[in-house]
Parts: sequence; structure tokens; C-alpha cells
Amino acid sequence: MANPDATSDAEDHQLSNLLTWLMTAVSQQFFHMLILGRSGRKDLVARVREVDDQDFPNAMQIIDLMLKTGASVSIAPHRVAPANSAPVILRTELAFEQRLQTFLASCEIESVPGRERLAVARAPRDDYRAWLASMIQGVGAELPESGGKTAVPDLYPLLLQLMEQTLLHAFANWHEGQTAEASTSWQISGAAMLYLTALAPFVGSDDPMAPGLDVPGSTIVEREKRFEVDLQLTRRCAQSAGRLSEASEDAKLRRISRSIAEDCERLMRTKNGGSIEATLGSSKVFQDFRRARNRMES
Repeated sequence: MANPDATSDAEDHQLSNLLTWLMTAVSQQFFHMLILGRSGRKDLVARVREVDDQDFPNAMQIIDLMLKTGASVSIAPHRVAPANSAPVILRTELAFEQRLQTFLASCEIESVPGRERLAVARAPRDDYRAWLASMIQGVGAELPESGGKTAVPDLYPLLLQLMEQTLLHAFANWHEGQTAEASTSWQISGAAMLYLTALAPFVGSDDPMAPGLDVPGSTIVEREKRFEVDLQLTRRCAQSAGRLSEASEDAKLRRISRSIAEDCERLMRTKNGGSIEATLGSSKVFQDFRRARNRMES
């Protein structure tokens, strides 16, 4: 009898595509919740969080599933385009959800655990799109006129890449029995998320011609090179943050960028399997990857 949990190459490809879509969704939701929270729209934040609370654990479980079956796990290059005001955020979310629905409708997965992940991804979408459409009718604001394309600091997509790459490496290390190294990777991923949290006030744009954030893809490299490539990417983040701290016309952004550059320099002194050296990027939430997995599985 065939193993219902087995996956084919075609199915692994579909799961990788699903993972990329979900990582794009959670990154955009992440920025939108922070931006909406800053403007006092706690009602909107709560509704977006309901979907995010399903999407991010599901993405983590897809990574876990693929590693269990021996599949090659990767996140393809993708674009995150956060908006800056409630009306445009709602429209941006709906436009993304409509594209995601087209993919989900065409996605075919045969294995039992793969179908479960797909079902979880589909579950909140109809109600979420309906809610977004009703809220858009309520706010009634038109999209702003284009102000022309503006440059996007490469720090933002680099930090998103660092967050995703080290997340993949945390799972890979865990599955290979490298639990301490998994926690180090998880801590670096959390640090990148905290840096992005600090940068959130400067990320969104209501300009329909804004280029968005083009996030490079991430793959799991062989064990001996993982920590090295993560530190290399951390170094690129430090250099980018340093450039932004010198070039930005906004005094607050210059201060935050300088803090990120200095923190990334501290991160590069971390020993693989040890706790990260960081201040801005340090959080108890991201200390122990075992705890993150327990939350994911609960």
C-alpha cells in the first residue's frame, strides 16, 4: 500500500510555492499590523492578526513537513509592498489576497499532511477577503496619485532575507540534531524581525508606483556553511544600515539605522550554538527554538 504521507517532486514544488506565498503574506501582515497599530486602529490590527496567527505557524509547519520528508526547502524571491494608511492597507491586503486565492485554487497536493497544510492556508481566506471588501466600502477613500518612483533602501529586503534564511536554518539544524545551533539561528531571525519592527514607521508607502521590497530567495545550505552564510548576510545588513545612517535625511531613521548597524556588528561576534550578542535585537521570545516549536505544534 502506498504511503499517504509520501510526497513527489511536483508536490514538493507546490509546497515550496505555498511556503513562499505564506511568507510573503506574513511579512506584509507584519508591517501592516505595526503601521495600523501606530495610527490607533486596534480593530483592524486584531482582524489582520487573526489571519497572521494562522499563516505563520502554517508556514513553519510546512518547513517542518518538508524536512521530515527529505524535500529540498526554499523560499523563492518575492515582493512585499506594505502601505501606509488604513484605506490603502485594506486595498493592498485585498489585492494580495485575490492573487493568493488564484494560486490556492490551482494548487493540487495529494499527500495527507500536505493537504492539511493547504487546507489551513485556505481556511481563513474567504472570510478575510469579504471583511476587507466590506471595510473598503466603509472607508471610501481613493488611492492617491502617483508621486513617482522612489528609492528603497536595500536594508529592508536584506533584513527580510536574513529573517527568512535563518528561520530555514533553525529548522534544518533542529532536524539534524543541532539543537543549540538551531536556537542561535532562531535568535538571529528574531533579531532581524526586531530591527524590521524598529524600521516599520519608514517602510510603508501609499504611492501605487512605489517599488515595494524585493526579497531575495533563501535556501538551506549544507550544515558546515550555514552559520558562515548567515554571518555574511548579517555583515551586509550592517553595511547597508551604516550607509542608511549616513544618507537618510530623517534624523530618527539615521539613529535607528546606526543602532541596527552596531547591533549587527555585535551579532557577528556570536559563536554558533551560543546566544547572540545583541541589544536592540535581543528578546526572550526568540531565545529557545524548542519553545518556538512547542508553540507551533500546540
